[in-house]
Amino acid sequence: MLNVDYPSEQAATDDAQCSLADMARDNLPHGNRANFKVRVQDQAGEGIYKAWLDFKGRGRTQSAVPEEPTDE
Repeated sequence: MLNVDYPSEQAATDDAQCSLADMARDNLPHGNRANFKVRVQDQAGEGIYKAWLDFKGRGRTQSAVPEEPTDE
Protein backbone atom coordinates (compact mmCIF):
# COMPACT_ATOMS: atom_id res chain seq x y z
CA MET A 1 0.00 0.00 0.00
CA LEU A 2 1.24 3.46 -0.88
CA ASN A 3 0.53 6.42 1.41
CA VAL A 4 0.44 9.82 -0.28
CA ASP A 5 -0.95 13.09 1.05
CA TYR A 6 -3.14 15.12 -1.34
CA PRO A 7 -4.50 18.65 -1.00
CA SER A 8 -8.09 17.46 -1.56
CA GLU A 9 -10.24 14.38 -1.98
CA GLN A 10 -10.70 15.30 -5.64
CA ALA A 11 -6.93 15.36 -6.19
CA ALA A 12 -6.64 11.93 -4.57
CA THR A 13 -9.49 10.56 -6.68
CA ASP A 14 -7.98 11.96 -9.88
CA ASP A 15 -4.61 10.41 -9.10
CA ALA A 16 -6.25 7.07 -8.26
CA GLN A 17 -7.94 7.03 -11.66
CA CYS A 18 -4.68 7.84 -13.44
CA SER A 19 -2.89 5.18 -11.40
CA LEU A 20 -5.46 2.58 -12.42
CA ALA A 21 -4.89 3.39 -16.08
CA ASP A 22 -1.11 3.26 -15.53
CA MET A 23 -1.35 -0.16 -13.89
CA ALA A 24 -3.31 -1.51 -16.84
CA ARG A 25 -0.94 0.01 -19.40
CA ASP A 26 2.16 -1.26 -17.58
CA ASN A 27 0.86 -4.80 -17.05
CA LEU A 28 -1.06 -5.61 -20.24
CA PRO A 29 -0.86 -7.68 -22.35
CA HIS A 30 0.12 -10.67 -20.25
CA GLY A 31 -2.67 -13.15 -20.84
CA ASN A 32 -6.40 -12.97 -21.31
CA ARG A 33 -7.40 -11.70 -17.90
CA ALA A 34 -6.25 -9.08 -15.42
CA ASN A 35 -7.82 -7.33 -12.44
CA PHE A 36 -6.68 -3.96 -11.13
CA LYS A 37 -7.98 -2.10 -8.08
CA VAL A 38 -7.33 1.23 -6.37
CA ARG A 39 -8.66 2.50 -3.06
CA VAL A 40 -8.39 5.93 -1.47
CA GLN A 41 -8.74 6.45 2.27
CA ASP A 42 -8.70 9.55 4.41
CA GLN A 43 -6.26 9.95 7.30
CA ALA A 44 -8.66 8.15 9.63
CA GLY A 45 -8.74 5.12 7.33
CA GLU A 46 -12.25 5.77 6.01
CA GLY A 47 -12.73 4.84 2.36
CA ILE A 48 -13.53 7.81 0.14
CA TYR A 49 -13.05 6.25 -3.32
CA LYS A 50 -12.50 2.88 -4.94
CA ALA A 51 -12.28 1.76 -8.54
CA TRP A 52 -11.44 -1.42 -10.38
CA LEU A 53 -10.79 -2.60 -13.89
CA ASP A 54 -11.48 -6.16 -14.97
CA PHE A 55 -9.78 -6.96 -18.28
CA LYS A 56 -10.94 -9.95 -20.30
CA GLY A 57 -9.83 -10.61 -23.84
CA ARG A 58 -10.09 -13.31 -26.43
CA GLY A 59 -8.21 -13.78 -29.67
CA ARG A 60 -9.50 -15.59 -32.72
CA THR A 61 -7.81 -18.88 -31.74
CA GLN A 62 -8.80 -18.70 -28.07
CA SER A 63 -12.24 -19.96 -27.17
CA ALA A 64 -12.29 -20.45 -23.40
CA VAL A 65 -12.84 -16.89 -22.16
CA PRO A 66 -16.44 -16.46 -20.89
CA GLU A 67 -18.62 -13.37 -20.72
CA GLU A 68 -18.28 -11.67 -24.06
CA PRO A 69 -19.14 -7.97 -23.92
CA THR A 70 -22.41 -6.89 -25.46
CA ASP A 71 -22.64 -4.10 -28.02
CA GLU A 72 -24.61 -1.46 -26.20
